Amino acid sequence: MALNPSSIPENHVSDLTISCSACGYDKNTIGSEYCDACGSELTITCPACLIDNPSGSEFCLTCGAELNSSSFQYPLYLPINYLLKQGQYKIEAVIGQGGFTIAYKAINLYNQRKVFIKELLPERSVRTNSKILWPPFISNQKSNLVRTFLDEAKFISRCIHPNIVRIYDWFEENNTAYIIMSFIQGKSLYTILAEEGPLSTTKLRHYFSQIAEALKVVHSENILHRDVKPDNIIVDENDRPILIDFGAAREYAAGITQKMTVILTPGYAPLEQYALTAKRSPSSDIYSLCASMYELATGQMPVAATDRVLSDTLIPPRQLVPNIEPDIEQLILKGMQIKVADRYQNMDEFINALNSLHPFNPSQVSQETISPTQLQTINVLSPNDVKIESDTKNYRSFSPLSARFSLIGDRNVGKTTYLAALANLQNTSSSIIQSVVPVNSDGYSLIDLAQNIIAQGLLLEPTRFNNIDEMNHYSLSIRVFLKKQFSWKNLLNIFLSNTNFELNILCKDYAGEFFSGFIDRREYNSLIFQDYIADILDSQSLILFIDSQSRQDEKDARTIYEFFKSIDTMHKGLLKKIAVILAKSDLLKIQLNKYAPDEIVSSRFPQIYKQLQTWKNRGNQVEYFYSSAFGFLDQHFYEPNSVILSRSEYGVTSIIKDPARWKPFGLVSPIYWLCTGKRYKELDFE
Repeated sequence: MALNPSSIPENHVSDLTISCSACGYDKNTIGSEYCDACGSELTITCPACLIDNPSGSEFCLTCGAELNSSSFQYPLYLPINYLLKQGQYKIEAVIGQGGFTIAYKAINLYNQRKVFIKELLPERSVRTNSKILWPPFISNQKSNLVRTFLDEAKFISRCIHPNIVRIYDWFEENNTAYIIMSFIQGKSLYTILAEEGPLSTTKLRHYFSQIAEALKVVHSENILHRDVKPDNIIVDENDRPILIDFGAAREYAAGITQKMTVILTPGYAPLEQYALTAKRSPSSDIYSLCASMYELATGQMPVAATDRVLSDTLIPPRQLVPNIEPDIEQLILKGMQIKVADRYQNMDEFINALNSLHPFNPSQVSQETISPTQLQTINVLSPNDVKIESDTKNYRSFSPLSARFSLIGDRNVGKTTYLAALANLQNTSSSIIQSVVPVNSDGYSLIDLAQNIIAQGLLLEPTRFNNIDEMNHYSLSIRVFLKKQFSWKNLLNIFLSNTNFELNILCKDYAGEFFSGFIDRREYNSLIFQDYIADILDSQSLILFIDSQSRQDEKDARTIYEFFKSIDTMHKGLLKKIAVILAKSDLLKIQLNKYAPDEIVSSRFPQIYKQLQTWKNRGNQVEYFYSSAFGFLDQHFYEPNSVILSRSEYGVTSIIKDPARWKPFGLVSPIYWLCTGKRYKELDFE
């Protein structure tokens, strides 16, 4: 007989009941020898060894454990505030319990990061204090079950992508195993469907273009997810879909017949997944992906693949929801073909098909879900696409553009000072840069930083490297007024009005150790590097700082090589825009190459230039710029306008020599390029 969990109030052993295995009656009280309903002999299961004992026994006949002890509690959750892994993780709440796992919300006390913890809980296992006791009938399979459970963590840890749940840690403890993941605040697509009804075509493309890119990374590691469905896609607070639950994932070899455990969800699983032995390929996940799109577009779960073998009973989506676009319907139906050969064969084919549909405007989604302080896209309009309104005497219309980027470079190269000087440009008298306005609190902090540097010098605190969650998100709005540039080519358009742009940026300043640490990662926690790379992949645009006075060409070139290698390893084929800034530029020394910073880089830093050109030749965009946050620009003479008081591993102390005539240059030009993909020469020295 088994204890009836539904009738066990917490800490009330006297209220425990026993169910009868003969008739199922579950209201027998503890102490009864026979079932009140059918008269069969009752037994009570020992909570320690899970052996059945005659009802009324006080102690287990096998192990001697007290059968009616008040120390026995159900359910089997770890208590709130319980500490795991020598005090690193503290349990905050129980999220839920599945067939073989318990999920907790917890906190990493080392860095205050909220985490999701998955605990292996075998069927019919029990807990005494914190230790899990395995049932005798599977105890000999423990090592295999633990290995299979932890395989999920190992698979995900190889698949680094912004739209894949992050793995922070995994370990064995309490006679079981644990996986530590990123905690995602959001709802599953299934929940969104239940609450809001079928999704629009715009949202379908927004979500599934990202999940397809995530699965492309999974497949590049020779892994199949095998359980793609709306329940396993969580949409976070920034409207970003995250692929979760790799519990069914397995490694595969393309084109080779393999034996795999049959784990599936009917309706989403393709026919070949029902077979114990079959050829495995990415097209299996493509079927599940399109089946998920089918359900989210129509509100109906598709019929199981096994029911479509003799006669295809799948109802085309447009027969259920007529306003579904025909090309989306064809995409879904091709991906859900019963025969593997009739589907898209890999994620590249699926992504190309999705992208080849009618033009997709990401702003249709971002305007609905993303506030100005949460800019998430670098897909922006070009100046030629912007509707330009004529200037009036008292009003100018600014066309908004946006970019999200990351600042990287070695310690002391001037990344933080660059941002501070940029925020302080609101106090300059530039005719091109109309205003720089902070959008969030981190942006306002830059103004205070700039004022302190100008006034008396400031020891800049180093950006910490050990906790990416505490990094500042600097958000600024920059308004620029670009005069029409004369050329013979534009002679016919000379009377067109000038152009006004509002550049909305969201950026992060990365610690110098992140950049320099690529040469010897043994000094750092490799999981920290995974955090940083994943975060950079999320921005998809970079500003790389090179100290123009540096003599570390070979060392920095090796660092850049390792950086690009890591980007490719974690997300092969992801194209990036990289603005390369020659920081601390001295205008006097660059006059001969004033508009050719790439030539300065190629002559002074040939090894760095070689690495950047290799990256560019592979389809990435690279552009070079001069910049000086402490620049002194005057029509009569040039000289550095700063005094460096001290330099150390903890930061740099600098002051402006002449604040009244202080004018940095080249700060906005790379940002304008990141937003538009075009150069405006007058911005290079503004």
